[in-house]
Parts: sequence; C-alpha cells; structure tokens
Amino acid sequence: MTSQPSFGAERRGAPITASSRLAHKPVRVLSQVTEPDIVVVLDDALVGVAHATAGMKPGGTIIVNTTRDAAQLVAAGGIGDDVRVVTSDVTGAAEAADLIVGGQPMVSTAILGAFARATGLITMDAVEAAIGHAFKASAAAKNIEAARIAYECTRA
Repeated sequence: MTSQPSFGAERRGAPITASSRLAHKPVRVLSQVTEPDIVVVLDDALVGVAHATAGMKPGGTIIVNTTRDAAQLVAAGGIGDDVRVVTSDVTGAAEAADLIVGGQPMVSTAILGAFARATGLITMDAVEAAIGHAFKASAAAKNIEAARIAYECTRA
C-alpha cells in the first residue's frame, strides 16, 4: 500500500485529497491516483464542489460520510450516473462512540468501517486489528466502536 496526500492552503477545514493504492503485491507507483476505483468523501458538502469523482473509472464506488441517502446526493449534482454511491453517517458513528477531539468528531478511523462494508476488500476483523495495533487500549476501544457503528449504518 502507498499513500500520497495533496493539499493547497494549510488551514483547518480546507479540502484535501489523498491517494492510496492497495494491492496484494508490492506497489511500485508512488504518484497520485488519477483514475480511482474507489473515492471516499469525509464531508458530503464537498461532493458537488470538489469534483470528488473526477477521473473515476466507470462502475467505481464513492463512499460518502453523510446523513443523506444516495438519491439525494446524486440529485444534488457532482456524482455521475455510472458510479455506485454508498452512504454512511460516519460523523454520527464517531459521536456515538464519543470519539471527539477538540470538540470535533474524528471520522478518519470510523470511515474504515464504512469502507469495509462498502467494498469487501477488508474485513471488520482486519480493521479492528489494525486499530488495536495503532492505538493504546482506551483510544483503540473508541475507534473500534466508531468503525463498527459506521459499518452497521453503511448503505449502498
């Protein structure tokens, strides 16, 4: 796996993009992904304005942190007809798990539950193991709970 971030103005709340390549063999390409199979959007306000699906392969999947359903997102614009739209209230999951830092719900690990459910590329067991390895026990418990909740509320 490789990851490549890209961002403009460095300020809290500014839109950013980050690319990750997943493979069962070594990844030799280290550049940004320009034709993604899967796009994850952590704030549904960015769907229509940040060109989240630009370059996306036909039949690709977009996973959006939102309380809206897929039809509402498509109707709002910014998502093509040939994209599978998956929604999950990841912010709500983080809040339910009390995964709050500086007054803000932390969605970066909770979204892994939605990713697991939407794609089937990873299992919740693998997500939980990775979170358990990356965090101390008390923090891991909250992050795992948020990911589980997000997994359960994910809708295709």
